[in-house]
Amino acid sequence: MSLTIADAYKLKSLQNVTILTGQSGFQNVIDRMSILDYEFISYKMQGEFIKNDFVLSSFLFAKDDVNLLIAAVKSLIDNGVSCLGIKNVYYKDLPEDLISYAKEKSFSIFLFGHDIYFEDIITEVTDTLRLIDNNQLLEMKVDNLIGNELSRSLVRELALDINSNFKERFVVLYCKTLKHTGEGTHFRALERLKNLDYFKKEHSIFKYNQGMLAILTFDNLRKINSKKIAQEFWLYTALDPDNYILGVSDCLLALHQLDKGIQQSLYACKVCEIQQNRQRLYEEIGLYKVILPFQDSFWLNHYYKSILSPLEQYDEKYSADLLKTAISYVNNDGNIRKTAEALFQHENTIRYRLNKIKEILSMGEDNSSFYPQLCFAVQIYELESFV
Repeated sequence: MSLTIADAYKLKSLQNVTILTGQSGFQNVIDRMSILDYEFISYKMQGEFIKNDFVLSSFLFAKDDVNLLIAAVKSLIDNGVSCLGIKNVYYKDLPEDLISYAKEKSFSIFLFGHDIYFEDIITEVTDTLRLIDNNQLLEMKVDNLIGNELSRSLVRELALDINSNFKERFVVLYCKTLKHTGEGTHFRALERLKNLDYFKKEHSIFKYNQGMLAILTFDNLRKINSKKIAQEFWLYTALDPDNYILGVSDCLLALHQLDKGIQQSLYACKVCEIQQNRQRLYEEIGLYKVILPFQDSFWLNHYYKSILSPLEQYDEKYSADLLKTAISYVNNDGNIRKTAEALFQHENTIRYRLNKIKEILSMGEDNSSFYPQLCFAVQIYELESFV
């Protein structure tokens, strides 16, 4: 996880700058801020500015000599600097040859005016870098929690390491945006949420992977449930349900279960993505409770392929749409009428195809197990297709 030039240009302090090099260098990473404020001497530049620096300058030392400016900029590029911001006190534009050179080297240059201060840019970029560093630590702790079979005492210790004010009862929510946003945008959204009165000191919200993980803890959960907590989350955060999806864990009663609560919220959110829902409670995801923890299992993959591969092979040979029919049948809860409507077919056509599927799978006389087996296979198939 890192801050790119593209992310930086979305920060408030850089909203009104003039980018001279288009999108060149937008994927460059920023590690630190630097200022070029002394007379340029090329050999003194070595080691002063390093790879992934974000440099600001007014080029006072080169105000009467454009060649000195050109040499300084090229030296920055050669040292691996990511981006250069120039306060337009002495230069309102740059030579075309220099701009072309910067583009060739995937280097970004922008101009900013008197209404934008060095300090504002430095403060906002540095604060964002600090947030990213802090968040990386939190992500590592969560990875440790859910990636290992830890003892109850260690889970509890890691939980309190995330937030020493956590209460014993809790619900975990995992929220993802439906569209890609840069790190800068992401962290501005997080900072807004953290500052809400809704997130008390016994709660935590932070970035995790491509989403936001909220851990809400309570002294008592008897009067509330996961659904109510989800409703309050949407209400108080004012996040647009059309732009986000939300996975919600069960209400859990002991902090040593935090690893399970986090996993539950991640699984529920994954089902949102697969089924294109805006929200899913863990208690609602059915067979995915079994499938998702073992999605990389050889046996799960072997099972669904043993059911669906014969249908794919038959379709390739006869263009019969059996696999498509099987998937629609499962997604419509085994209802033939709804399946027929979804596929724009007659109900008898769907019955014929289902009988053909039973015949191919040698399940013609086994109606009681046909749908459960088909349902399980289709859900694994959809998960694999989604990934």
